Amino acid sequence: MDIDTHWAQTFQAAGLSHLDYCDLFTQMWLRRKEALRKTDLYALMPNVCPRTAVKYVQSAIDGGFLLEHPGTHDRRVRLVTLSDKVRGDLERFLDYSARRFKAALME
Repeated sequence: MDIDTHWAQTFQAAGLSHLDYCDLFTQMWLRRKEALRKTDLYALMPNVCPRTAVKYVQSAIDGGFLLEHPGTHDRRVRLVTLSDKVRGDLERFLDYSARRFKAALME
C-alpha cells in the first residue's frame, strides 16, 4: 500500500495520482528507447475502458507530461514520449518501489 501512496503523493500536484497513470508511465519507461504510437498507449492502461484511456492520455499530453510528435514516415501517426519532468519523478518512484520490494524480501 505504501508504494501506491507514494505514487499518489509524487504525482498528486500534477493531477496524475490515479494508478492507471502508474501503469501507463511504467510501461512507457520500460519501452523508453522508442517513441510509442499514441494509439498503442491505450492498451497500457488495462484497468480502464478505452474511452477513459484516450481521455487520460490526452490529458497528460495537454498538461505537458507526455510529449506528442508527428511520425517520421507517416505524419498521420502520432508518437508519444515521456517528458523529462515525468521521467525524473517516475524514476524516483521506481527506485522507491524497488527499495520497498527488496526490504519486503529481506523481512
